[in-house]
Amino acid sequence: MQFGRWKVASAVGAVLSGSLLLVGILVTTGSFAATSDDSPVSCATATASSTTTASATPTGTPTRTVTATVTASASPTGTPTSTGTPTPGDSTSVGALPAAAGTATVTGSASATPTPTPCASSTSSAPARGSAKLTLTASSGSIGYQAKFTVTARFGVSDPGAQVSIWSQTVGSTTGRLVKRGPVEGSNGKGDLAVTVVHTESTTFTAFFRGDARYAPATVTTTVNVAARVTQSLAGYYKSERYAGTEYRVYHRTATLKDTATVAPNKKGECVEFALQIYFQGKWYNDLPSGETTTRCGALSKSSTVLGDFGLKSAAGYRYRIRALFIHAKSDRVNLSSDSSWGYFRVTT
Repeated sequence: MQFGRWKVASAVGAVLSGSLLLVGILVTTGSFAATSDDSPVSCATATASSTTTASATPTGTPTRTVTATVTASASPTGTPTSTGTPTPGDSTSVGALPAAAGTATVTGSASATPTPTPCASSTSSAPARGSAKLTLTASSGSIGYQAKFTVTARFGVSDPGAQVSIWSQTVGSTTGRLVKRGPVEGSNGKGDLAVTVVHTESTTFTAFFRGDARYAPATVTTTVNVAARVTQSLAGYYKSERYAGTEYRVYHRTATLKDTATVAPNKKGECVEFALQIYFQGKWYNDLPSGETTTRCGALSKSSTVLGDFGLKSAAGYRYRIRALFIHAKSDRVNLSSDSSWGYFRVTT
């Protein structure tokens, strides 16, 4: 037998008269206090939580009437978006802040009577935004050549209006492209950003969230490996027939079976081997010399093909099957190894 051969500014708190400025999500607890003629007077405590709600609690004594107001805003212009005013001894909360990519501000103020000295004050601290539970999954980690698959980004926390982008980059490449950008709803499981694609090469996908008033930027990746496509074409037969529902090529024993294997995408210089089996007493067995399971490697041509020639003089009277196997080079990270479907043939005298 013969065989041919991706800038995000850091969050900084700033002290302003009567206000607490937070860049990003609000994570702080501060007391609004001032100094009277006699002693420091604590008027109220304001709190901003990691869930972007804010509250104020008066701390007056029975001899004082204390009021406190807390205002929370996440709009880039600083316009208050929600306000609450408690009564003495009570507290108030304002609702969740809307998502925004700009500055979030919490203002707390308090006053007390009787005079001589009303009290009012402010405090600040450096904020820290929360972490989005951003995930990126693919419907399959390994797929066939040109097979469809779906990549899904999930935000994991409630943040209405949050925008996520999905990018793709071929393994080994230095450039990527935007596949899809859109809003996600969060932990309720609705509004996940999904895209169905077809690829011929192994690809790394990246989901990117640029950050907003509540949550810090986040990036996650996943890789989908794509197998090469291997086809084969048999030549040299004189007719075709069907046996047990399978199509066979029929060869004379004096003919040469020619099997042309083609690999996509082009894999010039990489390896193809052939596997050959004989059907005997209801089972398939390897039928290569010395018990080998495949032939030697044949290097793919510049057109990404390789030709295998098989002499049939001693093969008469039996049924056989053959297939081509692409063995990717160690340096080839773009496609997985793969093989063709079986081709069936019979040899006559």
